[in-house]
Amino acid sequence: RTKMNNLVMQTNYKFDGTHFKMWYKIIINILTGQDLADYVTTDIINLNNNPNLANEIRKNNAKATTLIMNSISPKIFQDIEDLDSAFEMMEKLKLLYDVDQSILTDQWLNQLKNTKIRDISEITKTFVSMKTIFIKMQNANYNLQEKEKLHYMYRALPKNLKLAFVPNRNETADNYFERIINHIPFLNNLNGFNNQQEETGDNQVDEDFMDIDLISNYRKQNKHFKNKNYRKKQPRKFCHICNMKGHL
Repeated sequence: RTKMNNLVMQTNYKFDGTHFKMWYKIIINILTGQDLADYVTTDIINLNNNPNLANEIRKNNAKATTLIMNSISPKIFQDIEDLDSAFEMMEKLKLLYDVDQSILTDQWLNQLKNTKIRDISEITKTFVSMKTIFIKMQNANYNLQEKEKLHYMYRALPKNLKLAFVPNRNETADNYFERIINHIPFLNNLNGFNNQQEETGDNQVDEDFMDIDLISNYRKQNKHFKNKNYRKKQPRKFCHICNMKGHL
């Protein structure tokens, strides 16, 4: 028992969904040291035809599964919690996480590029999802610059919000997120901002918040941004001399 407890203590690296190959090598080395590696590389439980070995196999499988579960995060455990054999657990983890890092990075970038917010109610949830991808990429040693993060966040906004939320110079993605979130209650009170349809597919433009012409076009297209502070139109002044409005 002491030997098993010491072995559990050795697996202090928790697999969190990144660096699978490193974690796999660690766990295989530990299992090999206990003559348990075959339990994750071969389906010993289902291949066994000797009833006399069933009890020993059951105990060894329990040790192997304990080591695996002890070396993964609670979130990763959810992927394998319904499995009982060490072999099945490892095969499931391989299927989910043993992918080429460049392929995984391309998938994340495509998710960011194709993210579009259709309605104000989607802003918080969408930006949280984007921030999660940023963290995953950072954990995988693919660090996006703040300007790149801002580009994807700005690009995801509905067209009728882009002019109001052009990223500021030296603004971080976190600050940009907070700035927009803080304005949501105000935006909800404005008419015409919800249920706006965006261009999709081939008609969607890869927009750059540094593009002055683009911002100018938004100003012309959207009446809400003729005044960037969203002030209501002031009533036309009345001329008491000619008893008319509009020329003052």
